[in-house]
Amino acid sequence: MDVDMLRSGQKYKELKDSYIIFICLNDIFNKGKAKYTFENLCAEDSTVKLNDRTTKLFFIAQNYDKILNKEQRAFLSLVMKNESKNNFTNDIANLVQDAKHNTQWRFQYMEWERQRTYDFDAGQQKAKENAALSFYKNGVPLEIIAKSLDMSIEKVNALIKGSLVELKN
Repeated sequence: MDVDMLRSGQKYKELKDSYIIFICLNDIFNKGKAKYTFENLCAEDSTVKLNDRTTKLFFIAQNYDKILNKEQRAFLSLVMKNESKNNFTNDIANLVQDAKHNTQWRFQYMEWERQRTYDFDAGQQKAKENAALSFYKNGVPLEIIAKSLDMSIEKVNALIKGSLVELKN
């Protein structure tokens, strides 16, 4: 984030305040607090602050009833119990419902998920091909390569021939 906030030649002290907010369902620190606030401190001397103007806030939804701020408590109650307590959380709950019923958003999500699956499958296929070539270079017989990677011998041969052609060019 710091790199994105500073232009070339700007000084470190010109950083703006930034807040990173985590909303956790469970108390990941196991200290029973509803909110944990962190600033970067020196590990050897905790009185020395980095002064990077970054604050990290962890809100623990399961401990929402311990938060003193009424708005934060209402928001975390919505996260944990799906209960709206004020106008702000009513608006959020309505936006969530709209998003769930928005067909365009659902279509975009399904397209994204489909593309992600396609990319994953393509990555697996590429890894399989790289493994076949690596096995071949290390003297593993074609039959074992094909059987180990669940490929046909013809496919393994084609990969090897293709990589040899690429090496010549």
